[in-house]
Amino acid sequence: MMLQFLLIMPWIKAICNWVKHSYCRLAVAVISSGIIYFTWLSFYDHFVLSGPEATHWYLLDRIFISFLIFGLYGGLSWNFHHEIQTFLFTYWWLIVGFYLLTYFRTRDLFLATFKLTDLTNDSYYLPSMAIYALAVILLPNLYCTKSL
Repeated sequence: MMLQFLLIMPWIKAICNWVKHSYCRLAVAVISSGIIYFTWLSFYDHFVLSGPEATHWYLLDRIFISFLIFGLYGGLSWNFHHEIQTFLFTYWWLIVGFYLLTYFRTRDLFLATFKLTDLTNDSYYLPSMAIYALAVILLPNLYCTKSL
């Protein structure tokens, strides 16, 4: 996975350079990558996770689309770090509430499967898990914002 991430880094850098500090380009990049990512998760859920190709395509989760938004959103967040820090500092309670809601939702999903440590269970590729991961990523940003 690291090799794939290194291979897509020039594309992420090019997109971040294209966006620069333009809000219109930021919206295009965030929305289009979000659509691509959540379409990928839906495809994966339908065909691989609980679908007919579960035994054949089980390694498909290792391709770069599975972590596209984390790399791209991280790069884009640097272009707009002042705005993000201001937002996080002002609305910290929304971030914590969003995290708690997604935490309890994902905890219930894991407990429903009774396979908390089974790595063949790809429930971490559900859309709710991706939203939880983004909420978890916001927490260190919130702490770093507080200390500035």
